[in-house]
Amino acid sequence: MKKIALFVLSLALMLGVFSGLTAQTLLWTEDFGATAPTGWTVVNAGSGNNWSLTGTGSPYNGSYNMQYQYHSTNAANTWAFTPGIAMTAGNDYYLTFYQRVRSSTYPENLKVTVGNAQTVASQTTTLLTLASVTNTTYTQRTTAYYRPTTSGTYYFAFNCYSAANMWNLYVDYVQAYAIIASPLFTITPSATSHSFGDVLIGDYLTQEYVISNSGGGGSVNLTTPFAVTGDSYFSIARQPLNTSLAPGDTTSFVVKYAPTILGSNSGSLTITYGLAKAIHTISFSGRGVTTPVTMFEEDWESGSDGWTIVNGTQTNKWHLGTATYSSASHSMYISNNSGASNAYTTTAASVVHVYRDIAFTAGVDGFDFEFDFKGYGEANFTDAMDVYLLPTSVTPTAGTDLYGSYQDYYLFSTYLQSNWVSVGGVLGSSYAGGTWRLCFQWYNDSSVGTQPPAAIDDIKISHQPTGSILLSEDSWDYGLAFIGASNCTPRVFTLTNVSANTVNIANAPAITGTDAEHFTLTDTNSYPLAIGSGQSASWTVKFTPTSWGEKDDAYLNIIDDSAKAGLKIVVSQPNASPCLATKTYQASLGLNNPASHISPKGTLVYDKTGPDQYLRQNPSGSASIKEIRHANPAPASPKATNSISLRGFGVEGIMEDYFEAYSHRDQSFGYWTLHDKDLEPTHGIYIGGVEYFAPYTGSYIIFDDQAVLQLSSEDWMAYSGDKWVGSFDVATAGVLNDDWLVTPALNFDNDPRISFFAKSPNASYNPERFKVYYSTTGDAYSNFVGNYVAGSATTWIEPPTEWTKYEYSIPELANRTGWIAIQCVSDDSWVLQIDDFVAGHRSLYDVDPPMVTELLNVGATSTVTVTVTNISSSAWSTTGFSDSATWLTYSHATGSIAAGDTIQIVLHFNATGLTANQSYSTDFVITTDFGTITVPVTLTALSASNIMPVNPRMVAQWEDAVGVGIAWDYYSTGNPQGNKFGVPDALIVEFSQTTTVFIACDTDQVSNCTRYLTNIGATIGNCKFINFPTNTYWARDWGPWHIFHGDSRGREMSLVDFVYNRPRPLDDAAAGHINTYLQNNYPTNYDNTVFNAPIIHTGGNMMTDGNGAAMSTNLVRDDNDGQPVNTGTPTPWFNYTEAQIAAVMRDFLGIDNYMIFQDPDTNLNTTVDHMDCWCKLLDVDIVMVQRVPQSSSEYQLTENAVTDWATRASSYGEHFPYRVHRVDEVPEVTNYANCFIHNRKIYIPAYGGNYASLDAAAVAAYKAAMPQYEVQGYIAKTSDPWLSSDALHCRINTIWDAQMVHIWHHPLWGSVPPATDVILPIEITSYNALDADSTYVTYQIYDADTGTWGPWVDVPLSMVDPANPTGYWQNLGSNDYKMTIPGVNLAVGDSIHYAIIANDVQNNEHWLRLNRRQDPFVLDVRATQTLIVLSQDEDGNPITGYTIYRNGLDTGQETGHTFTNNAPGQLAGTYSLSSPPPGYEWEQTTIYVSASDFNQNNNYTVTIIFKLRPIQTPVELSSFTASFTVDNYVSLNWVTQSETGVQGFYILRNTQDDLAHATVISPLIGATNTSQQQVYSYTDRDLYEDGTYYYWLQNSDMDGSSNFNGPVSIAYSVQGSTTPQIPLVTELKSVFPNPFNPSAYIPYSIGKNEGPADVSFRIYNSRGQLVFSKDVKNQNTGSHQIEWHGKDNHGNACGTGLYFVRMNVGAKSYIRKAVLMK
Repeated sequence: MKKIALFVLSLALMLGVFSGLTAQTLLWTEDFGATAPTGWTVVNAGSGNNWSLTGTGSPYNGSYNMQYQYHSTNAANTWAFTPGIAMTAGNDYYLTFYQRVRSSTYPENLKVTVGNAQTVASQTTTLLTLASVTNTTYTQRTTAYYRPTTSGTYYFAFNCYSAANMWNLYVDYVQAYAIIASPLFTITPSATSHSFGDVLIGDYLTQEYVISNSGGGGSVNLTTPFAVTGDSYFSIARQPLNTSLAPGDTTSFVVKYAPTILGSNSGSLTITYGLAKAIHTISFSGRGVTTPVTMFEEDWESGSDGWTIVNGTQTNKWHLGTATYSSASHSMYISNNSGASNAYTTTAASVVHVYRDIAFTAGVDGFDFEFDFKGYGEANFTDAMDVYLLPTSVTPTAGTDLYGSYQDYYLFSTYLQSNWVSVGGVLGSSYAGGTWRLCFQWYNDSSVGTQPPAAIDDIKISHQPTGSILLSEDSWDYGLAFIGASNCTPRVFTLTNVSANTVNIANAPAITGTDAEHFTLTDTNSYPLAIGSGQSASWTVKFTPTSWGEKDDAYLNIIDDSAKAGLKIVVSQPNASPCLATKTYQASLGLNNPASHISPKGTLVYDKTGPDQYLRQNPSGSASIKEIRHANPAPASPKATNSISLRGFGVEGIMEDYFEAYSHRDQSFGYWTLHDKDLEPTHGIYIGGVEYFAPYTGSYIIFDDQAVLQLSSEDWMAYSGDKWVGSFDVATAGVLNDDWLVTPALNFDNDPRISFFAKSPNASYNPERFKVYYSTTGDAYSNFVGNYVAGSATTWIEPPTEWTKYEYSIPELANRTGWIAIQCVSDDSWVLQIDDFVAGHRSLYDVDPPMVTELLNVGATSTVTVTVTNISSSAWSTTGFSDSATWLTYSHATGSIAAGDTIQIVLHFNATGLTANQSYSTDFVITTDFGTITVPVTLTALSASNIMPVNPRMVAQWEDAVGVGIAWDYYSTGNPQGNKFGVPDALIVEFSQTTTVFIACDTDQVSNCTRYLTNIGATIGNCKFINFPTNTYWARDWGPWHIFHGDSRGREMSLVDFVYNRPRPLDDAAAGHINTYLQNNYPTNYDNTVFNAPIIHTGGNMMTDGNGAAMSTNLVRDDNDGQPVNTGTPTPWFNYTEAQIAAVMRDFLGIDNYMIFQDPDTNLNTTVDHMDCWCKLLDVDIVMVQRVPQSSSEYQLTENAVTDWATRASSYGEHFPYRVHRVDEVPEVTNYANCFIHNRKIYIPAYGGNYASLDAAAVAAYKAAMPQYEVQGYIAKTSDPWLSSDALHCRINTIWDAQMVHIWHHPLWGSVPPATDVILPIEITSYNALDADSTYVTYQIYDADTGTWGPWVDVPLSMVDPANPTGYWQNLGSNDYKMTIPGVNLAVGDSIHYAIIANDVQNNEHWLRLNRRQDPFVLDVRATQTLIVLSQDEDGNPITGYTIYRNGLDTGQETGHTFTNNAPGQLAGTYSLSSPPPGYEWEQTTIYVSASDFNQNNNYTVTIIFKLRPIQTPVELSSFTASFTVDNYVSLNWVTQSETGVQGFYILRNTQDDLAHATVISPLIGATNTSQQQVYSYTDRDLYEDGTYYYWLQNSDMDGSSNFNGPVSIAYSVQGSTTPQIPLVTELKSVFPNPFNPSAYIPYSIGKNEGPADVSFRIYNSRGQLVFSKDVKNQNTGSHQIEWHGKDNHGNACGTGLYFVRMNVGAKSYIRKAVLMK
């Protein structure tokens, strides 16, 4: 045997691997010998002869071979198996061998196979078949490659299957090879050189490179760090993150070019990789430039200007004229009609020229040449324009082409441009110092051509300067600064010599101009001053105004004696704002924008690298460049004066900052000083799984509500403008926030004052906390310690959730310079919001109203009184009044106004001569001795016949009605024959049996409609026809509104019409027909006037509570902004502001609280967008809102509205926010919110079938919200289905009862003392006389001593109207009454529940609340105790001050207590409490009293209130279940009976009964915090494996605590009862949980037609660095997920922050965000 084993790679092979070559390895060679070779076996599977492994018949090599000897009668089937080979999956393996036969007369058969054993059965793959081979000389054979899918030991086999009676088959010199997959280094871009082109001094460009290992195996190992050699202006901006690249891996690096001097630069980078140290080299070039000097310009506007035209007798000639031009009005162009047009005769061959001599500047290394061109001509240069730069000795001749003799001076040709384009290129340095003849030659042959011929405009030749440079900007604006103050930060102007020459400045710079005295120059340089190449010098200039007003005639002059060097002025403070930001003075900042780049215009470029070289990346926080333009750019000037214009505005002791001048997320703004003492990362804004504002580390930060439009809630809106400044709370538990917002130095007068607005975002978190300080020594936080501003508590101030104004007087700063600080000390809250900061005397006045909006009929007059109050501490005077409107006059009195006094100005409106339905605006200006006061005034003129109601009140839907209104929709072209109502038959029958059904129906259709009603079983006697045709059956949308109006003693019902926002004239005319019918048939208390509100609207987008509050979506704004959403809306169109819309609603409907919400359904046709598509107002303080899945596009805006309602005061007052109930919806399918309320019954749309369970849940939700109402669902007819944008409410209107009873009562809130009568003020409006026996207040009392509720007691009302002292019950109209709950039995700890009932003699009834005794108003009974503080102790020693602490819980039973011998800070008293009644607890209070609170006798009376409150269990849960949906998802459902102080709910999941390791899978599901039953559900759609899943319900409470319920378990099968739906598209789904710690799941799907597919995941941190990679090969169609454990590719834990998950499938890429919270 002569076996050769080769297991070691040769050096050549190693070089191949690491340079990206295929690696082929010889495993062994077998050439056989005298004995059988080791590892080979032979098997005879047939009846012929067997292989011989020691044959001697003519071997190929040596003396032996493998041979087969024929059998005379039997065919061969013999197998020779090679030794086993350890194969690796993914590599290729094959054999070579030599073969021949004994004689060509006897052909042989041979095949080579491979398998995983030395058995015939295992040889499943054939690699080579040689059938009937006849070659008698040895021939080398090579098998096919075999690539195993799994690693293991495999065997080749030789199978001879020759026929019987052949002869001999020989095989010799067998070799086994492996082809090992190798790494492959690739780099993108692959070019070995890169030019950055021209880059401005001080700017930079970058180029990113991506290195990949695109081989099949092994790693590409990079030698780092990378470094660029050559000029230092090239550097590595970002090193490769990954230095060892496995197959498929990538990494990247960035090269930066940042020149600091003029001139060309070069460098190179050598990348070394692999064991063999292979290299890849990239060379770099670039040129540092500054703004070029224009050497020559021509725009043809001033005549021929030295140009010579050579036309001769040619037909097509150059002409200077106006037939075409790129700019201004002239150009040079070819014309065949003496310039009348830019056209040529294509059949007349012409060659013409226009030229001019130009002197090129000496000493320049290149010129930029560009011009604008238009001209088409003919392809292949037959009709075109050539450009030449000729010696001045060459004179062109008409008719002679220059190219033949002067092609060396040819630059380029241009043509085939129908429109003006910019072309050009770069001219080399050889032109410098010479005079050259620029020549444009037009030529055309006599064949075809396309118009127009050539035209030229705006020629420009420029170059880099050779002398002293004064570049772009030439001024600096300091903005506002206080007179005599030092608050304005000085600016440092640095001059850097960026040329190779020396700058010589002989004399010190100076500030000149008439305003020079207001600027101070600091100069530490010595003169004469020589600034060498690359060196700098600096000067400091400060704005120090000494008087009021603008200071703009001041200049800093720096004289360069050498006039040889390139200069650059860089100003420090690159992000500086004006000294003070203000509404009335918006400074123009010189450094807002970086210096402009040189932008190439050419599309045909000559010696130029293209426009990509000019792409720029702004470095974060880098200095902006302030460059100065030379006053005299002529290079021959011996001196150059670099003049910087300075500007500012001096003001007196006033600082106003409305934060509008800054940018979103600015953490350094204006001249505020910020201190971050906690040094902790903050919270951000993360709502419903969406991050709106990322966390940060720092102090206060600017928030722009227009930058985050999705946050439509008022929680995030500025007080004025769009921006506020906030301090976000720290994210670290247990750490208090400690951020400081400090003013610049302020010069105060003798009455120092400050004011600002502050708020907390909402009530879901602890209130924010802040303190206010002053300092006279500086702006460091230590300067403020102990210096509290009077009125700012030494503890803290907690602002409410509404913007609240805080005003302080600071006598300590009188006539002094001082600083103010606002310290945020919030604890486990969200963000302290600050806006509209004012210091000094700018807040001298208050105006009420601040803006006047008036509606007036044409020809009518009215008056509005404006009250101006002097809120300063000293008098000031009004000196004049003005406005610019003829329709507005005023009466007033000028003169001095003492502090605290007011003046009243009466505005007189006169609409005579105005155009109806048009708005007019003006500013009413009040001139004072301190400035002006502006009151915006708007007047909307109405038609003279369009009168307005007096004291209107729009009726709520739940008020008493005489019937319902529907339409017989005969004329609708889109409505099928059959049911014309759009309302289910069963519901029509129900209405006809319980109320009156008013039907809009054309006269000729009454019989058909009657027949239909009879057929469905309606009670015909209760059906009334109002005869008019309609376009549609949407009676709600086009139906008029009902109001009561008139004075308080005689109110009548009328209709209010509006312009219907649809092009449906029959529908829009409905109000008049309905009015006529009601007047004729219901005249009692019905006024036949139709008031026409000048507004485009629709009934489905209007909901009111009957008490002056109403709500609509943004559609009302969009329809009245001058261009309605539906342009078919009939005119007039109205162009209203939101204030004008509110004025219309106020004057026509009595709506004084008009709320406009963003419609959530952004995918719906925006002409719908109605309020009733997603919510329903059920009572004065109850609203039902849809609940949609988080994946829905409607989710976030819906939740924003829910948050808004939950914190917004209802008409009952600030202590009665809206109670929000939820109903689950399937987006774009169901619309349960589109319900209809009628006389104590709620009708909701139902859907049946697969939605039956949702129908039932919707009924339950409404019953929980309104327990005294009957709730019934109705399924629509197939012909008229319910739609997600159109259901029951849209199709039914109401005819209200003009004789209804209405109660209004502002509920009492809080507590009453014991044994005190409770008096309830009540207003009742009725048409009929009230029934004394049935008009009363019903109440019950909780007895704290017995722990039981007493019976309901009815107490009659008594009239308090002075005109009716005896309680005369027969009075009509609106009357004031009172009801007294006797206090004789009220004790501490008791509670009172009460409701109000009114009935008239016609049995019209009204309950308040509507839910009667199940939802009463609540009062608590509390005791008081008086503590008397003495001025001296028992020994007669004076007590200068107390701090009285209430420690423990007081009984509330003592009437008084005197404390003596108490030093300040000593415990004032300790009491023990009696046991509270069952279910109640004592509320604790701490009270602080300081010495400054004492009166003149040093006595102080403190009242401490003790209150019993019910023990509040956060959640009373009655059920928590899991079930399957029809789509094989898991539905989690839970029902609460009551909720208190609950922020919301989370769902957790695990595959084991282990809560500790369960994962949160849901967003926060908002709670409703109601005492009524609530039904919730959440659908888990992210299950991808079979198994049992356990779920827990967590309620997260507002105090930070949590409770868990569960688990419930469910056995899940991916297949479910039906085959799961295959995903239609490939998608990367939302990461969950998010934020996460420690692991996150990343679900994804492979679409129906896209699998199997290779999927790659890459996770990057917020800096763009790759931290984690994962690849999934051959992923099938379906839903899948991967898990990320928050670690990088090296197993290191990643830090807290934002991460980007990128999934690549084929050429498509998908991105999601994830937040890791540690």
